[in-house]
Amino acid sequence: MIAVWFYKANPSQNWMEVFYESLSDYLHHRYQLAIFKLASSAELWADGLFERYLKSNAKLDEKVVGRIMREQRSAWGTKFDRAKDLVSIFLDEADQKRFANSKEPFRKFVREPRNDFAHRGTSSSLKHEDAGEAYKAAFDVLWTMDQLEKFVP
Repeated sequence: MIAVWFYKANPSQNWMEVFYESLSDYLHHRYQLAIFKLASSAELWADGLFERYLKSNAKLDEKVVGRIMREQRSAWGTKFDRAKDLVSIFLDEADQKRFANSKEPFRKFVREPRNDFAHRGTSSSLKHEDAGEAYKAAFDVLWTMDQLEKFVP
């Protein structure tokens, strides 16, 4: 079963609902869904931070901001690089390095199983340990975005 989530009422909090759903799936041994939603929550958060930054700091028309946000919306690399740009503006060098170092583990333990599940219907053999590795790999990404929340209005 594949479900699609689309939230718009309060976009700055959408990531949180999906993240808590991922934790619930993890608790109920639905590891494929847990990792899928974990990846989705990180992407929603990254998108939300970048969009808020554009709206609050750039002298761009709302249509231009919308176009920027729609382009390459599904590419994790683009989302990560956008967040990395914000990290370089607001956070210190140690935080920048930690975030940069989180890209490969996130790709390996979160994005790859997520893509296997979403595009090929595989990864049904994921175990508790695999999901645990995904949450460990996501920690620095999520922690860094939480730090950015202090600076992005």
